[in-house]
Amino acid sequence: MKGLLESQERLVSFLESPASYPHRPPEVRSIQTHISWVFIAPPFVFKVKKPVNFGFLNFSTLEKRHHFCQRELELNRRLCPKVYLGVVPIYKSGSGFSFNAEGEIAEYSVKMRELPHGWFLSELLAKSLVGETEINRVRMKIYFAIGFANTGFAIAMAICTSITSISLRKRRPSSIASSSTIGSDSLTSRMTSHFWRWILISKGSASWEICFFEMLRVNFETQAC
Repeated sequence: MKGLLESQERLVSFLESPASYPHRPPEVRSIQTHISWVFIAPPFVFKVKKPVNFGFLNFSTLEKRHHFCQRELELNRRLCPKVYLGVVPIYKSGSGFSFNAEGEIAEYSVKMRELPHGWFLSELLAKSLVGETEINRVRMKIYFAIGFANTGFAIAMAICTSITSISLRKRRPSSIASSSTIGSDSLTSRMTSHFWRWILISKGSASWEICFFEMLRVNFETQAC
């Protein structure tokens, strides 16, 4: 375990250094979640999955992480093919880590284009620029992108986003009905967080039924707020 942690620390240090990348970015910013490390190396982003096993997802082996990197690439290319560029191996030799094909493959990363600031959902919510129109666009996009592979899941998500829209309209009729805008209050943030959390979990790690009933639970809880 100690050796694994030390190896992970060296890998993170390698990916945090601009000199590690073939395109030599001016800087590297790192973001950590409970399941991934994300390294923003303009104009690209590299995401490495942590070797964790939470039951509902299992990234505990290199083979599993490679598999889920490939699945992430395949699924997300349906929504944004120009953003998801490929799965890039990271090699390890006696001299350390490298993107060059030297030594053995130590890890895999999902390579993406960096998205422009100002258009993230959290930023739009902060500016009160998310309303029923935007929710409907997301719902239809998900349906057509994922529905062909898993119709049940797509229908479930369409139903859940509809419930989200209805519950928000009931809770804030004046602001939503008149301006079709949802504010960035804690309710909206909580629903958005759960929404995307279960979309991510659904990518091969959990059934759509689990996602569906979790979203129903969240929506019914928020209607009581």
